[in-house]
Formats: sequence, structure tokens, C-alpha cells
Amino acid sequence: MKLVVMGAALLGSSCKPGIQSFNVDPPCVCRGGQISVRWAVAHGDPLITVDHPPADWPGNQPFKSCETRNYHVQQSADFVITVPGANAANADGRRQQSVTVVDDHAPASASTPTCVDTAPIRAVSGKMPTVSSCGAPVARIHDPVVQGIIGDQISNSPRRVCLVDPSGVRTCVEPGATGTPLNKVVDGKWTIEIPLLDAEHCDGPVPGLATLQIDLDCDKVAHAKE
Repeated sequence: MKLVVMGAALLGSSCKPGIQSFNVDPPCVCRGGQISVRWAVAHGDPLITVDHPPADWPGNQPFKSCETRNYHVQQSADFVITVPGANAANADGRRQQSVTVVDDHAPASASTPTCVDTAPIRAVSGKMPTVSSCGAPVARIHDPVVQGIIGDQISNSPRRVCLVDPSGVRTCVEPGATGTPLNKVVDGKWTIEIPLLDAEHCDGPVPGLATLQIDLDCDKVAHAKE
């Protein structure tokens, strides 16, 4: 009798409904990019909702217990899967996965508080913010604009700007250029530089802000590890 009871108990526990896996990949993608929503549930019918559904989201269409579907997303969203009757206390009944959507063409600005006007480097510089959203490398930089002071007026004008990687390698982009290839991940360890003109010196008015147009290589967005 004890063996029969134990067997029944084990059988009952294995038949409980619940979520076995739920994944949205990649978790970060450029606008309009494709994601895969993958799930597997046991002994239950899954319900999947999303706060900002993609245009190709099926609405109230029923989902199979084990499935993978691909969608194109235009904005960040939270996907939630639930299984009626499953234990919500241990995540068997409800799980959430999110996707962050970023623009693959966007401006990146940085202030330049540091000034050096002794050879061989004459430039103002500052820390570059992380612009490799989703871990995607910057494919190219273009259209540099520098903010300076002319008299008592603030002006913004095209001007040469350089990015310096953590190892000291400089990549410069000229105003009016179609774009300078970079193909590197740009994070907070990078520096932005504005070379000083001949008439500019650290004890006088110098540029204080630089803006670059950044193009991400969305084909190299990092996917989640299995």
C-alpha cells in the first residue's frame, strides 16, 4: 500500500500545470527588428499578453503549449505568460520577459570639460556616454556639430570631432563627410575630443559640447544565452 500511495503522489505532482520555459530573444533590439518569443508549458493552456503589442501580434488567438513565434517590434514591451491553475508562488504560473527597443540612427552628445593646448594634443575632451545600445557596435559616425561661443552668443556649427577608445586609438569624423566607419562598441570608457583651432587656447573661449550622429549595426545585437 505504501508503494501505491507514493506512486500516486509522484504521478499527481508531475501532472501539475506550469511554465517550463519562457524566453524573448534578443532582449534588446533596434526599432523594427525581429524578436523570437519561445515558451513551453505542461498540462495547461498558456495565455500570453503584451502591454505594447507588435503590429503582427495575433490578439486573442490561442497559443499552443510549446511554440516559437517571431514578431517585429517598434517599441519596448513586457511579455507575460500565465497558466491557469499553476502555482504562482514559485513562478510556475506567471513569468515576464521584456524587450527594449532603441533607435539605430540617433544623436549622441557629450560635454568637453577638459582642455589641453600643449603639443602634440590640443583639444577639449570629455567622457563619451554609452551609445552602443543593446550591445550593438557603432557602424559609423557622421555629421559632427560643435557648440561654441562667439562673442556673447552660443553657436552650433559643423566641425571635426574625434572618438578615442580605451586604448588611445582615435577615430575622427569631418563635417560634411558621408560617414566614418567605426565598428566598435562605444561605452563610458571612451572619450570624445574636439581639436582646438589655431586661435583657440584653454585660457579663452573653447567648445563645450559635441554631438555626433550614431548608426548602430543592428545585425550584431547580442542574443540571450541559452
